[in-house]
Amino acid sequence: MHLRSSPLRWPRNIDDIDSDMESKTESLTKENQYVICSNSQLSCFRRRSAMLDSILLQLWFGSFKASRSRDCRGTFLAAG
Repeated sequence: MHLRSSPLRWPRNIDDIDSDMESKTESLTKENQYVICSNSQLSCFRRRSAMLDSILLQLWFGSFKASRSRDCRGTFLAAG
């Protein structure tokens, strides 16, 4: 990977970064707190939904295995 091929990513001066960051930090603090809060809630929600999905899958596969020898169509109707 050549650094020269992407000049926009690399600022000319580190001092420019520092001054730019200092000017933006104050205005971004409240927004960042909100973003962090909403991100943690979102990841928590995702974890819950993943747990529910795995439980439902286990229940579905369990019922499928239990009634597979008798009637497959009944299982699909019950699961769907």
